[in-house]
Amino acid sequence: MRFLIIALLFLPLNSWANFILQYGLNYSSQADGSSSGEFEENRIFHKGFIGASINGERTLFFGWNINSWTSSLSQGTADADTYSILEMGPRLQWFVNDNHNLYFTAEWNPYATGERDKASTSKDITGSSIGFGFGYRFKINIIN
Repeated sequence: MRFLIIALLFLPLNSWANFILQYGLNYSSQADGSSSGEFEENRIFHKGFIGASINGERTLFFGWNINSWTSSLSQGTADADTYSILEMGPRLQWFVNDNHNLYFTAEWNPYATGERDKASTSKDITGSSIGFGFGYRFKINIIN
């Protein structure tokens, strides 16, 4: 209880928080139809983030991260090997400049769960993950 009272004393009276909502989708597919190495691979990655600024310059954001990964690999006539994973946890995102387009991220996902099917055997996946990233956001203006 003391910690909460002390923390409230140091909070500013005016709040100037900004919020950020990001979503990313990546799909990739490749195939080889030759008789000696026939295969097909598909991957889908979803990444979502919702956060709020935690500094006065509104360049440092803290929030919740959700990742979803699925992959499928078929070789010849054998059953496809697949996996799907859901990861969730806190994320920190720092925009290097005032334009909010160049940024670094760090995420820790203590909740990671999924399923893997390989050689007709299904196994559960559990654990945690950590990730680091670097990105650049392009500004797009739409003129009517």
